[in-house]
Amino acid sequence: MVTWAKRFGVVLLVQLVAAAMLVSSALADTNLLPNGDFEGSGSGSLANWNAINSTLSLANDGFSGSWAGRAALANTATSFGFDASPRPVSSTLAGVQYSATGEVRSDSPGKMVCIHLIEYKAGTQVGSAKSCTKATSGWVAIPVVTYTTVSNGGTLRYEVTEGSATAGNSFEIDALSLTSGATTPTNLHATATQSSRIDLAWSEAGTASSFTVYRSDLSSPLATVPGTQTTYSDTSVSPSTTYTYTVDAVDSSGVHTSQSAPLQVTTPSPSTAPCGLVSGPPATYDHVVVIMDENLGYSGIIGNPNAPYFNNLAQGCALATNYHEAVAGSQPNYMAATGGFATGVGVFDNTPSIFDQTPSWTELQESMRSNCGGSGQFYKLGHDPAYWYTPIAAQCAVDDVPLAASDTGTASIPNPLPGYTWITPNLCHDYHWHTGCSEPNTTSARLSALDTWLSGMVGQIASTPSYQAGDTLILITFDETGTTKSTQVATVAVAAGVQPVADATFYDHYALLRATEEALGIGTYLGNAATANDMRAGMGF
Repeated sequence: MVTWAKRFGVVLLVQLVAAAMLVSSALADTNLLPNGDFEGSGSGSLANWNAINSTLSLANDGFSGSWAGRAALANTATSFGFDASPRPVSSTLAGVQYSATGEVRSDSPGKMVCIHLIEYKAGTQVGSAKSCTKATSGWVAIPVVTYTTVSNGGTLRYEVTEGSATAGNSFEIDALSLTSGATTPTNLHATATQSSRIDLAWSEAGTASSFTVYRSDLSSPLATVPGTQTTYSDTSVSPSTTYTYTVDAVDSSGVHTSQSAPLQVTTPSPSTAPCGLVSGPPATYDHVVVIMDENLGYSGIIGNPNAPYFNNLAQGCALATNYHEAVAGSQPNYMAATGGFATGVGVFDNTPSIFDQTPSWTELQESMRSNCGGSGQFYKLGHDPAYWYTPIAAQCAVDDVPLAASDTGTASIPNPLPGYTWITPNLCHDYHWHTGCSEPNTTSARLSALDTWLSGMVGQIASTPSYQAGDTLILITFDETGTTKSTQVATVAVAAGVQPVADATFYDHYALLRATEEALGIGTYLGNAATANDMRAGMGF
């Protein structure tokens, strides 16, 4: 009940619009109605309220100071009331839960008084909810009515009506409120890089007290997490098993929103990745190999059944879960990972590079026809970083060499490897694709071709004595996502001394360059690598 220090009334029709801008910022108990208690300086206020088919006036309850009274409203038609003006918000957001209530009394008791929440989109009603109570001569609360919006950019009407109004009726309404609390969680997504763990995350626009996570049997809760936490790790899963998840939000009154859209996740098989073979990484490595793939975001490969080998590496080795491209575009990212600056396409870069820093290096470009930039149907010059560094032109002519095309990734590589090796798969094996590739231009086929090639290439390197002894490090990444939707790409570190880990530290291609320099014992970091985060510390290689 409302205290007399806040009592004021009005009768019967209240319209309001609820905006998405307020949904995301309002606390669960913040009243979205302007002047919902009709408080005002001295003698109260009807500001922001207009009568409809009625006479609206204030009546003093005998209190002063923090004024409390009521607004007496006498009807002049069978439909009467008042509404808020200007309307406080202007656009709904789908999935937002609203709660509304108020108090009512009448000198004509016995009539049912209801609060309606009605949603409109382009002038058409798309949903509604209501709650009613029988008015008495004393103040009674109208039970809380809750409603979850279904449209974006619509309007929400808050309406108080008397069920069968007759001429001369008058009602008083007080403590009108409209609040937004929990919203239905959206963007439920998962990472399943380990056979015994699934990491869930979601988004929520309202103010939830808690979230409920459901698995498989979507009527039975799996876990409850605080409203401040939008993640959950399920460690009660089995390898090679598919699970279905949803999440709902719970407001401060214990009311559940609808559940999020179901998400299916499959755990990988137990890892057979070539990591954890020796105890710990060396201070420096004898050999570092970087493999750069193309145009695929993190979520496009992690957990994807068309890339079992890559996910095996992600599960059994070191996975960077917050790794990003440096900029948009292929060549600038190749240059960022080798020189510390993201230069533009077609720019001959006169700055130093990792190729200057290492006493021995080779660059293996699959399907390149001749050394250092020789054309080829499935070779792309912008994917050949050594070609663009003019200070190493002479070395490029010797050390930037073709790698024979092989769908299984088993084309011969130098044995032993030099200190630094950069490998670019051809356009058929790096997910980029090109007319003439043996696989069709479909997402699954391109990813399967990448994965098969990678399995053969990494397997070949991992079988060398240097790798088995823990002295060779392989870093596998993607230049960019190939889309404006996200800049996050998947990156793994593979070495005999690496233990399974998922590292959420922010990294990018500058961090990859720094890690390469550190791993080779180079004390000078080029360009933006100097301020990049330390991948070796976070990922344990």
